[in-house]
Amino acid sequence: MFVERLKYAPAMAARSYDELMPTFDERGRLPERSMKVFWEILVRNGDVKAPIPENTLLDRQFIDSFSAWAPSA
Repeated sequence: MFVERLKYAPAMAARSYDELMPTFDERGRLPERSMKVFWEILVRNGDVKAPIPENTLLDRQFIDSFSAWAPSA
């Protein structure tokens, strides 16, 4: 994806992947600190008047049931 969509050189794509992947939560939880900044930017830009409640944007059905269906390690 980094090479195809972002046009990264293969070496840079591999480095980016290695640096970013440990920060992703396999359960799909969104990082509170990052989401706070995300909403601050959208409010400041005038895209929204206030943060939109998560439950109007995200169906947590699979996130909350992760332990029931996730592959075992």
